[in-house]
Amino acid sequence: AVVSTQSGHYGRATKLFYALWLTLAKDDDPFVCVPLQNIPDGYEMESVRKLIKDKIAYKNMAEIFEDSEALQFLQLCGPDTMINTIVINFRDNDDVEKANELQLALYEAMSIFVGTKASRIPLMIMQSGLDAKAHGEGLKVFKERSGLQADDDKDMNVLVNTCMNPWQQNESISEIGDLFRMIVFNCIGRIKDSVVKHRFILSGSYNEEN
Repeated sequence: AVVSTQSGHYGRATKLFYALWLTLAKDDDPFVCVPLQNIPDGYEMESVRKLIKDKIAYKNMAEIFEDSEALQFLQLCGPDTMINTIVINFRDNDDVEKANELQLALYEAMSIFVGTKASRIPLMIMQSGLDAKAHGEGLKVFKERSGLQADDDKDMNVLVNTCMNPWQQNESISEIGDLFRMIVFNCIGRIKDSVVKHRFILSGSYNEEN
């Protein structure tokens, strides 16, 4: 069977994820989340975030379909493929290398490697890179929007979210966002926190299942 990429299937899920990434970081979070695609012409970022929070985030599909303002925004926003490309950056950080380190930490936290217990990986996400020479001025603009230095020749790591379920409901996308946000906090701690050793006493034997 062939599933359409139009707004009723993969396209719809991709745009709902785009709305999620735009509003993932709270105002007092130590990070920002910036999608590769900018918001549509004629919109301002603050009004877009308010629209998403009021009319899209955590709403069921029936509520969204009944709201003409939400539908109009979803029709215009996001990528024209099944893929959302984003960068997670430390708030107030302009160093590309530090941002790249965070993308790598997030990728490693949400990937299955040889010897990894799959049940311990709550989400999976891909990582890619944007070559500074190949992407030129477009990458400089994206760096600026992400709060990074744009006048360097450094490549930029990004995270890639691919929609695999054409019938994914918005409620589950919102739950994914909550889980992803917690993983970001953990990865920031992994990078910034000092190493502390703890001792634990176990009752019984330890294995990969517990």
